Amino acid sequence: MLEIEFKMNQCVAILDLAGSVDIDAANFIETIGWCLGKGYKDILCNFSDVNLVDYAGLSVLTIAYKDVINHEGRLKFVNVPAHVEKIFCLVCLDRLFEIYAEEDSAIKSFE
Repeated sequence: MLEIEFKMNQCVAILDLAGSVDIDAANFIETIGWCLGKGYKDILCNFSDVNLVDYAGLSVLTIAYKDVINHEGRLKFVNVPAHVEKIFCLVCLDRLFEIYAEEDSAIKSFE
């Protein structure tokens, strides 16, 4: 099960993710919807504690990304483990998702 912790830094909503992004990660889409409903359009997802992203998880991330874009927001990722980033590259999602190595640089990118 994917655990999600919400926090703010400046005007950026940060979602600290822990666990697996898989078929059971529908709560990620719900949390993104909650953020958008509260007016948080700049969302940063911290993947430092994510151990797995499978095919269904890629769909979850893509659906959430589309939802953010449809609300004229921005969704970016930080601290993506190498094995997850490799999966993004294999399916060409590295061209769609903005990925940062450090939280500070990711937050500055929203300015």
